[in-house]
Amino acid sequence: MNNNSERRRLLASSGPGRLNNRAIWRRRFACFTILSSEMFERIAFYGIAGNLVLFLNEEPYLWTSYNSVNAQAFFFGISYLMSLVGGFMADSGCGKYRSIILAFIFYLGGYLFMPFMAPNPSNLKADWDWDVVKNVTRKKAPAFCRTETTGWYVIGNKSSSGDDDNHRYPWTEQCAWAAYLSLFIMACGVGIVKANLAPFGAEQVRRDGAEVMRTFFNWYYWCVNIGAFLSLTIIAYVQQNIDFFRGYLIPLVCLGVSFLLFVIGTPAYIRRPATGSVLTNIFKIIGEAFRNRRNRKVIDGQLPFHSEEHVDSADLSHSSKPTDCLDYAKVRFGGSYHESMVDDVKALGKIMMVFSALIPYWMVYFQMESTFLVQGLHMSLSIFEPKKEYDVPVASLSLFDVLFLLFLIPLLDRCVYPKLDRSGRQFSMISRITVGLLFSVLAVAMAGGIETIRLHDVHNNGIIIQEIGNTSYNASHLSILYQIPQYCLIGISEAFTRFYH
Repeated sequence: MNNNSERRRLLASSGPGRLNNRAIWRRRFACFTILSSEMFERIAFYGIAGNLVLFLNEEPYLWTSYNSVNAQAFFFGISYLMSLVGGFMADSGCGKYRSIILAFIFYLGGYLFMPFMAPNPSNLKADWDWDVVKNVTRKKAPAFCRTETTGWYVIGNKSSSGDDDNHRYPWTEQCAWAAYLSLFIMACGVGIVKANLAPFGAEQVRRDGAEVMRTFFNWYYWCVNIGAFLSLTIIAYVQQNIDFFRGYLIPLVCLGVSFLLFVIGTPAYIRRPATGSVLTNIFKIIGEAFRNRRNRKVIDGQLPFHSEEHVDSADLSHSSKPTDCLDYAKVRFGGSYHESMVDDVKALGKIMMVFSALIPYWMVYFQMESTFLVQGLHMSLSIFEPKKEYDVPVASLSLFDVLFLLFLIPLLDRCVYPKLDRSGRQFSMISRITVGLLFSVLAVAMAGGIETIRLHDVHNNGIIIQEIGNTSYNASHLSILYQIPQYCLIGISEAFTRFYH
């Protein structure tokens, strides 16, 4: 017995070193699944956002361009509103993990509509019809939203995009109910995922320090842009030049892979319980401040009695007269909240005022994925004329925004800003936002200039009939490549306005 005990190793194989290695690998695996999930989710997201206007504007639906743009704005608007709801859900009780799982279920449920709404080229009898007038095969809308007379529109003597002289309301467009329902369900999933996936990933590396956290977010940002790049090249090409059935089926599979990857990582995740919503505390403080102001106990400059047991010495050192409406929520003015909590809410109000200046910026930014795209549909897509060997996918021009971001953000973050800081000329957040707004104005001005030139070309040289997905567009001879500068300017504006430290 003694000899055996003497031969035994002092550090068994299950010691702390091995446990540390196991914990490190678990953390890496958790980060890998989250980052991979984000990349595939972005492929799915841009698979919808990139070409939604084109999908609704062409056969078989032929929505007007303005109603197509409105549908896309609806999708973006709901997704951003649901980001607030998603953050509240995660903080209030669901937790980030369960919120993400629920969001993916919504996301997939809404996305399932899209391949069914797109005509399937392999099912010619059900999804295609013969146009006697034009002597060609036409796409038909799916049976669940097909009109009694026909599943496709022929406007006048042309099979064209839905833009005619008659104004149409969004709800009168063909299959509007299915389009808006699917977009709403998807937007709910997109918003909740967006609000929780990045913070959930940050929780996995929080214990490893600021440097590891920064590395995680660098990789996260690259995964977002890799997903956008793949979607705006491969998926956009399939949707525009092959068909939307495959163009939506591929990103649907990617979304399923994203969900599967996230679930696979479950055993490795660090899952922290919900700690209560910051929004709840904010609304409670605001509500109590207004109630106390209305029913204030301060009469003729007399403070209500508080024993030293209930009021911090730091609170007593301040002036006894409220300087702001929210001060009435503080303990020393008859409220029930600590000085620092109320001051944080006051600071948030000032920050909200600053960020309200970004509303015009976002109005300009989303033109990139709506009116810029509509403009591109009415420009020449052929870059090797007159052979017309290759048509540029209209949505692919958004890549110039992504490429400028990938180039400018490291340049600004690693070179320009540190150099300005060392010279004592700090480039403040307000200054960066202002510069970004100026570049966004230049982008819209550039788009307006291109549109003027395009219309002048149509007036002088006439139009060309451009076929996109069996739908005819009246286009000018002006190449779509003239749009590149406006996308680049949006990318520059985004680098200054959206990314500051």
